[in-house]
Amino acid sequence: MKAFILAAGFGTRLKPLTNKTPKPLLTVFGQPVIHRTIQQLKEHGVKEMVVNNHHLGQQIMDDLKDGNEHGVRISHSSEKDILGSGGGIGAAARFLRGDDFFLLHNGDIWADIHLSEVMAHHQDRQNDITMVLIDREEFNQVITDREGSVLDIRRKSAIPTKPHCQVLAYTGISCIGTHLLREFPADRKEDLIKIYLRLMDKGVKIGYRFARECFWEDIGSLASYFRLHDVLHRQGHPPYVSPSAKVSSSARLEGFYSLGNGAVIGEGCLVKNSIVTPDSHLKDGLSLSNAIFDDNEIIPIPLAA
Repeated sequence: MKAFILAAGFGTRLKPLTNKTPKPLLTVFGQPVIHRTIQQLKEHGVKEMVVNNHHLGQQIMDDLKDGNEHGVRISHSSEKDILGSGGGIGAAARFLRGDDFFLLHNGDIWADIHLSEVMAHHQDRQNDITMVLIDREEFNQVITDREGSVLDIRRKSAIPTKPHCQVLAYTGISCIGTHLLREFPADRKEDLIKIYLRLMDKGVKIGYRFARECFWEDIGSLASYFRLHDVLHRQGHPPYVSPSAKVSSSARLEGFYSLGNGAVIGEGCLVKNSIVTPDSHLKDGLSLSNAIFDDNEIIPIPLAA
């Protein structure tokens, strides 16, 4: 069983954090996002993975290497020109063949979804594509029926007028039949959802798995990245201080906090409900509350009530 992890994006909404670090290598309480994704895939029996890259791609390849340190086998699909969520699949097709289907996983989500059940559902329903969906009002765009089919995505004309339709949110996780790889362009940028819509119009069977009880957070923006730390802390996740961080004896750390590699917290500082990125130095006497501190810049991000 193989998985494809989308990791090539620029992470524009996460700037300035992604100016020097690719989005998949941003950490959450010390753990790179893509490391957690690989760990979860492995726990559900996926041992072969393909990771695409473009923006700061060499960092991703240097970090993951061949996957041996994670107990898996990783192939890298480097994109000279960024190809988007659909074109990236086409460019990596040579790595993905061999099984009846592969698992697609976005590189900017933090989720606890039972992937084994997703794969079993895909096979049991004999879908060509299975989208993993949740009910999240701000993201709900996928129109479904009670029989387990996806009816449409994003098109205003498809607003359901029939009873028994439900609009749900795509998690960024799909099972895709390898017989469809020819439908994904390898030489141009294209959006995954546009390809899904085109295939739907051709009669391709696209179903869904409703993940009713799961944890899922998108971390594609500064606010959502910050919110994830707060949510995990409220669920009992401990704060994090990198072994290479230096915290003065008179500094105070309160609420949730994550101090990256090489971070320095000066004398008399307060760090409360905040993230300090690697190699950032908080000067003596400064206070940091509900913020991200990156490259000596304070980025305030108020917590939602």
